[in-house]
Amino acid sequence: MQFSTTAIGAWLIAKYQVYGFWTTVLFFIGFVLSIHYLCLSLLKGWWLLRKLKKLIKTIDNKKLNDRSPNERLNDLDGIFERLNDNDFNHAWKEYKDTLHKRYNPEENGEQKLTAIRSTHPAENFIAMDTIIEPRIGSEYFKHLPGILTGMGIIGTFVALIQGLSRFNAHANNKAMTQSLNDLFSHVTHAFTFSCIAICAAILITFFEKLLYGSFSKSVIKLQQHLDKLFTAGVGEEYLKEIANSSEQNATQAKQLKESLVEDLKGLLTNLTDKQIAAANEATKTM
Repeated sequence: MQFSTTAIGAWLIAKYQVYGFWTTVLFFIGFVLSIHYLCLSLLKGWWLLRKLKKLIKTIDNKKLNDRSPNERLNDLDGIFERLNDNDFNHAWKEYKDTLHKRYNPEENGEQKLTAIRSTHPAENFIAMDTIIEPRIGSEYFKHLPGILTGMGIIGTFVALIQGLSRFNAHANNKAMTQSLNDLFSHVTHAFTFSCIAICAAILITFFEKLLYGSFSKSVIKLQQHLDKLFTAGVGEEYLKEIANSSEQNATQAKQLKESLVEDLKGLLTNLTDKQIAAANEATKTM
């Protein structure tokens, strides 16, 4: 620890002697921000991306489409639990709570699980803005290239101002030569600093977009896997069942009406015949 502190101090002193105080401060801030991005976004994001790809590969290898609905659900519970990631586990549990189980009665009267359908797409729970971006600081680090570029421009102007402030136009030939050498040195250092800052911004932009694109591709693939395992359309199925039930009820009501009409017609006919026969018999008696 003492050696590293001494080395950093010696490095800062060397930069101060070359660039000056403010340019050295800007250089140090840019260096710290770049290390911050490397540790908290790039390396952490690469580790998280490996975990996500491992999850997708495990789901692929399980061949869950060939399993029963209940086994499929239990296998996914085990896969997400073994992943040992709280954010993915939480997203899976929220998605699991929205799944709808379909049961059909068997001959012995028991209910058998026949299908598990999704009521919401997986992208509502497993998405970039909920489980990926907050963990790699995308909202912050996507502005880092602009910050570094601005620091490079500011450092350039600071170095130029320092060089011009030390330039003596009224000196003799030897002093004038030295003054020009100092000015050109400051100009060289200014543009060198600006070039370093712009190159760092380009590299950070490249790796940030590369990492973000890889995450987007993997997250979409995971969403598609879950949507294929639990197909949607449960609402349409219930509407279809309600429509079929309504049609059956209408048909049964029509048949019941016709049956009642026929029964009442027969009953009234018999009653009328009996009344006519009774009247005829009474007439004969009189």
